[in-house]
Amino acid sequence: RGVHQRNYGRLDAAIRDLEEAIRLREELIRSSPSVARYQSDLATTRAELGLTLKQAGQMPAAISLRGEA
Repeated sequence: RGVHQRNYGRLDAAIRDLEEAIRLREELIRSSPSVARYQSDLATTRAELGLTLKQAGQMPAAISLRGEA
């Protein structure tokens, strides 16, 4: 949903949605750490958040995410 929000120029909503998606994916990883797909999905979501932060002019936050993706 966050990517769709970003595509429509709703950057604040996109950031909120992507941050929530990251929180949920982290919970999935804690409950099932051996599922590699969850790790991959988390990395993709962090990358999407980084791109959205960059588009929103929040470069320091985007750069700090780069090391987590």
